[in-house]
Amino acid sequence: MKSKKVVGFVTSTGGRTGHTAIMARSMGIAAVIGCPDALCGIQPGDAVIVDGKKGLAITNPSETIVREYKEKLFDQKLRQDLSDMNKFKRLRALLRASVFGNLRVMDAIGRVKSLLLLRNDIYEA
Repeated sequence: MKSKKVVGFVTSTGGRTGHTAIMARSMGIAAVIGCPDALCGIQPGDAVIVDGKKGLAITNPSETIVREYKEKLFDQKLRQDLSDMNKFKRLRALLRASVFGNLRVMDAIGRVKSLLLLRNDIYEA
């Protein structure tokens, strides 16, 4: 599947742990999964807004709705950019930390004034 051409998923069956939902999450795109009436009436060439947060697939939306969703998308992108910038700043601060001892060496524990745990994995809520 060419991921740059896929911008959302809408399915009439499935669930949060199904293959399509997992693919959507891994690709960072919206999905409406397991909505029996979602595909009714959608024709080739129709414009569809996929709102994964609300579980909506809006077929041939009005200009007003398109404008509202474009504004939401811009706001989300701006918040994500700020979040990414904050993560970078925190990482940069961690990388500036100096290592003064190895906690595997038991006698170093008594000399530790503060503890910084460095990990190479980042979990997001």
